[in-house]
Amino acid sequence: RLQSRQLPATMNCMSRFLSVPSCKKKRKEATIVFEGTVRTDFSRQSREEATAQNKVLALLQNKSGDRTYLVLNDKAVRKVYDKFGFYNTIYPLNIQGKEPSHCIVKQVDVNPINDAEIRNIVLYDYKPNSNTLVDIPVELMNEDKCPGLKKGGVLNLVLHHVTCICNGDSIPLSIQLDLSEVNVGTRVMFDQLQVPAGLEILPKEHYKKMPVLTIRASRATMQLQMQQQKESDKAAKKEAAGK
Repeated sequence: RLQSRQLPATMNCMSRFLSVPSCKKKRKEATIVFEGTVRTDFSRQSREEATAQNKVLALLQNKSGDRTYLVLNDKAVRKVYDKFGFYNTIYPLNIQGKEPSHCIVKQVDVNPINDAEIRNIVLYDYKPNSNTLVDIPVELMNEDKCPGLKKGGVLNLVLHHVTCICNGDSIPLSIQLDLSEVNVGTRVMFDQLQVPAGLEILPKEHYKKMPVLTIRASRATMQLQMQQQKESDKAAKKEAAGK
C-alpha cells in the first residue's frame, strides 16, 4: 500500500519559486538633471556653508558672454562626473526662478587633496544651431584586430580629443576610429575620420598637418628586422661567391 508523504513547508516554497520563470525588468536609467539656485552671496562663509551642505558652486556662461553664478545640488553632478562622455553630454538645467534650459560641462575644479570634493564647475548654455564648440574624445575600436599591433607595433594616439562644431539636439559620445586595417607605418589623418552626423571638425591649421594616430615599429621589432636583413645579405653574398 502506497503511503503519501507530505513535503515540508520549505520544500513546497522552493518548488513554487522554481516553477515560476523569473522575469525581472531592467531598470531604465533616469535622466540626469542639474538643479539649483542663483548664487547671491559671495562671502567665504557662504562658500564654506555650500560645501558643508554638499552643494557645488557653478558658473553658467552663454554665447553672448553673460555669466550667471549658481549653487547646484551635487548629487546629480557626482552621478556623471566619472562617466565617459561627461564633457560632451547635454544636461537639462533647472534653476529656481528661471526657465528650464540645457547645458554642457566645460570645466571642473576639484580639491587637490581630495578629488572626490568638487569645488566648482563651469557650464555652457547649449542651444541647437548655435555653432557650439565641443571637445569630442577619440574612441579606438577593434584594437584586438589591428594588424599593426599584432606585429608588435607601438600605437601613439596623438590627439585624444577633437574640437568640433555642434548644432544638433544631441552630441555624440565619441568619434570612433576603426583599427582593424591599420598597419605598421600608418598615419591616420583627420580627413580619414568618420565624423558622426551633426558634427563638423573645427578647421584648425594644425589639424591639416598633424595625424590623429600613428603605429610605428617598436625598437625590438626594428632590431629584429635589421638582424634578419644582415643575415639575408650574408646569405646572398655567400651564394654569389659560390657561383
